[in-house]
Amino acid sequence: MRDKTKKIAIIGAGITGLSVAHYLEKFLKPDDAEIFLLENDSRLGGKILTVIEDGFVIEGGPDSIYLFKPGAMELIKELHLEESIVRPPVGARAFIFSRGKLRNFPEGFYGLAPRDFIKFLKSDLFSFSGKFRMLLEPLIPVKDTGDETLGDFVRRRLGKEALSRYAGPLLSGIYAADPDDMSILATFPYYKDMERKYGSLTKAALRAPVKKSTGSPFLTLDKGLSMLVEAITQNLHRTQIVLDADIRSIEKDRMGYIVLGREKLQVDEIVLASPSFDTAKLLKNLSPEASRILKEIRYVSTLTISMAFREDGISLPPGSTGFMVARGENLRISACTFSSNKWPGHAPEGFHLIRCFLGRAGFEKVVDYENDEILEIALEDLRKVIGELSNPIFYRIFRWRKGMPQYRVGHLNLLGNLGESLPDGIHIVGAAYRGIGIPDCINQGRNVAKVLAEKYENSKN
Repeated sequence: MRDKTKKIAIIGAGITGLSVAHYLEKFLKPDDAEIFLLENDSRLGGKILTVIEDGFVIEGGPDSIYLFKPGAMELIKELHLEESIVRPPVGARAFIFSRGKLRNFPEGFYGLAPRDFIKFLKSDLFSFSGKFRMLLEPLIPVKDTGDETLGDFVRRRLGKEALSRYAGPLLSGIYAADPDDMSILATFPYYKDMERKYGSLTKAALRAPVKKSTGSPFLTLDKGLSMLVEAITQNLHRTQIVLDADIRSIEKDRMGYIVLGREKLQVDEIVLASPSFDTAKLLKNLSPEASRILKEIRYVSTLTISMAFREDGISLPPGSTGFMVARGENLRISACTFSSNKWPGHAPEGFHLIRCFLGRAGFEKVVDYENDEILEIALEDLRKVIGELSNPIFYRIFRWRKGMPQYRVGHLNLLGNLGESLPDGIHIVGAAYRGIGIPDCINQGRNVAKVLAEKYENSKN
């Protein structure tokens, strides 16, 4: 006898929830399941938000996809978006703002460690003593401490200067986090693997195969990353999408689960792809322990401000895609992307599009500033970095309150305890758990869809 058609609710329609729906339709036959995608907001896509205005392609959230993580590229190919891919120009370079000036991003590194020592020694990012300390890295004994902070790990292996001028802005900037709060195992575990396997990051770098450079490892789409959201949505033929769903709670009954929102929905399985603090509220009665654990995941508020300038109103370093800010500099912006240089076609001829990042651990209050205050901060800091510039012809600010989850030491243990506390039929995915990048979120969506498909097949046997 054939098992009944399953009803699956996906709560949260950011890139993770959309990926769950996409792969459920791929892995399950039409008669296998009814799929519901429920979103409390009035739009799909979560933090992926593109605004196209007067020929400018403005990203409110993420502006790129990392090529070397599996997931995103496969999905782009499935959705036939390859012809829309845009990459930074060959030879484009980035800077780090350190000791009051822009300095070339150091060359000759493999991850955090140098392996082309001539290029490394020529870099002006590090002092003589800083370089000497980094060259001592192979002599530092292995210390298998289990999880530790990114800050502790980098200082221990490479020294304080490597953290403040290189690893800090490069790695912790991705999470808008303090490196002394970040779990190395939850964010960059391969560096611990290098230490464990080779006894040294430098030795690991020297043994790694030399690959011919194929350009930047990042890409975007010609009309912005919202094209990915739109393409997934257009390919959802069996998923019922509900916006402004007003999901308030989940209850258990003998038939499965009841999702209570603007409408009452009876389902067999639930995938929670909402932010962890919202998920905690939904699970408060169903699983108090899971709810408690979810509340331990902290978030940081951030914002981006994109500014359009006439080409003669701002002078950018030739061929540059932007800069990161080293720790300890007297700037409030943490990084800046020269979007019109980085992504050809994202600004009209004769104009530049610049995007600055503000808000991080220790400076979250900026999201509550007035728009003109934020603009003043961005322009003041930019003038310190690149010199005089005119006022922008327009600007757009995107605030992300509690937008960036923080992976603190012990994060992986927390996830293990969370998994044990979830009732059967409840699945949790999203940026708060196993990677914040777009490829990570797509992979989580695909994996949970595969689990549900296999569960359904097993139930028929």
